[in-house]
Amino acid sequence: MKITHLSKVYKTKYESVSALENIHLTLPDRGLVFIVGVSGSGKTTLMNILSGVDKPTTGDVIIGERSLYNTEEKQMFGYRNSYVGLVFQDYNLIEDLNVYDNIKLPFELLGKTDFSKVDEVIKKVDIEDIKYSKVTEISSGQMQRVAIARALIKDSSLILADEPTGNLDSKNERIILDLLKEISKDRLVVVITHGAEAAVEYGDRIIEIEDGNIVSDTNPITEVQEQTPKFVEPKTKFKQQVKFTKGFIRNNLARSLAIALLLLLVPIIGGILSGYVFYDVSTAFKMHQDEYKSEYVTLSQSLRGFDLYYTSEQMEEFQSKYPGSRLIEHTDANFNINIHNLPEDYFYRPEINNILIYDSKFELEGFEPIDETEIAITDYLLESLNYYGITNTDTLTLDGNTYKVVGIVKTNYQDFKNINFSQDEYSRLAFEENL
Repeated sequence: MKITHLSKVYKTKYESVSALENIHLTLPDRGLVFIVGVSGSGKTTLMNILSGVDKPTTGDVIIGERSLYNTEEKQMFGYRNSYVGLVFQDYNLIEDLNVYDNIKLPFELLGKTDFSKVDEVIKKVDIEDIKYSKVTEISSGQMQRVAIARALIKDSSLILADEPTGNLDSKNERIILDLLKEISKDRLVVVITHGAEAAVEYGDRIIEIEDGNIVSDTNPITEVQEQTPKFVEPKTKFKQQVKFTKGFIRNNLARSLAIALLLLLVPIIGGILSGYVFYDVSTAFKMHQDEYKSEYVTLSQSLRGFDLYYTSEQMEEFQSKYPGSRLIEHTDANFNINIHNLPEDYFYRPEINNILIYDSKFELEGFEPIDETEIAITDYLLESLNYYGITNTDTLTLDGNTYKVVGIVKTNYQDFKNINFSQDEYSRLAFEENL
């Protein structure tokens, strides 16, 4: 394995932090290599790049003649599945599976079906007596041996161990280090650690990192004879997915019920929202007419993308509310239609371009608007425009449309200019809102 020109820069909102700086390194195809350094030195970043968990900013990792980062990203699944095995300080075992199934899982992802090798690996790491135990019921040292067995089962060419003895007592620490030493006789084992004592005793090579740079290397090499590997992508079976799901539900019952409830509510809420978005009230009215033989006329106009509907009863209500006023509507609709003479399946829905209702006691100076380019404004709006320095009041632009002002509606707003609202708070609020 060759590491060439490897750099990693993490960018934050305020600064860029260089974790690795132009690392060059050649690793053998077998042996126990320790990468040591204090926290923040860059050793964990290097491990993440070697494991395929993180990407370098620049540079590459070459295995045989195969580039790891300058080729298609899809191959990374196969690399992590078949070439590299990971051993973590906190074990990362799957609690829903027992010891045996935790070790067997990576083997299954390789598409293997002969599980006799699982027993061989279990025997090698000396955990035969707990192979059917839950991982939550075994000791820390046993958990780490399970994690090592899980990495071994794949026949990985590279095993990366991040602080594998960090959570262990001295007895179990020696057991794990002896095990890693034995394993390294036929493959490469890289241990990331901050303590140099174990490295000195067990390591075939010690690489020290400081501030993203290699500061010492006890056994550097420049060439390695390594075959170009074949990466095997993971193969997940439906049976495995069912097993994981059942285990998750069993161990997380409350969360599973919450997820099930959410999945149930999503289509219901979606249906309600889509009903609001795509609801056509005219179709609903037509269905109502067909079902109940209703005899009323529906008029509609478009306003900000919505349809507003007025029944004949509402029209009569407008007329009674403003006696003496006129309902001015510009449309091809004929209000004198005799509803009782219409065909049974007839649905009357003219488009009204404009409805104007105003109180007859107000005087109109000028003309009523008669088409969609004309507008009438009130006298207090005219005074407001003049107050803010708008002297050209022949036209008025509203919502991007320009109208010709053809009339001024005279109101009694002068009566309210100096009114005392101290005894009537609600009237004051209503008046200010209208202003």
